[in-house]
Amino acid sequence: MVSQYPYDLFVFAHGDVSVQDENLAFTQAENNDWVFFSKCRDEQNSNSNVTYSASGDGVQYTYNYLIQLPKGCKDLQIGDKVQILDCEKNVRCEGNIQMFKKDQFHSRAWV
Repeated sequence: MVSQYPYDLFVFAHGDVSVQDENLAFTQAENNDWVFFSKCRDEQNSNSNVTYSASGDGVQYTYNYLIQLPKGCKDLQIGDKVQILDCEKNVRCEGNIQMFKKDQFHSRAWV
């Protein structure tokens, strides 16, 4: 069966970070550790010429990965260090959040 969000997104806890546990309750993360944030899927930007413009400011940003998350996930902050693990705990991508947006049907983050 195909899953809409087959991978796990982890955030590096470096202070005041809340994470969602398996019961969907938000808890305070421990400092200096990778903590589960949400289920997700990723799309690698295989064409480095593809960019996005944040908030209509006209500035173009190049990204390596577009991460799609459930609509109800907590907001990610610009600069948050994240990594995505597959079902075998292999790292699919790692980097810092460049932009985060909540859309009508899902949330998106650019790394």
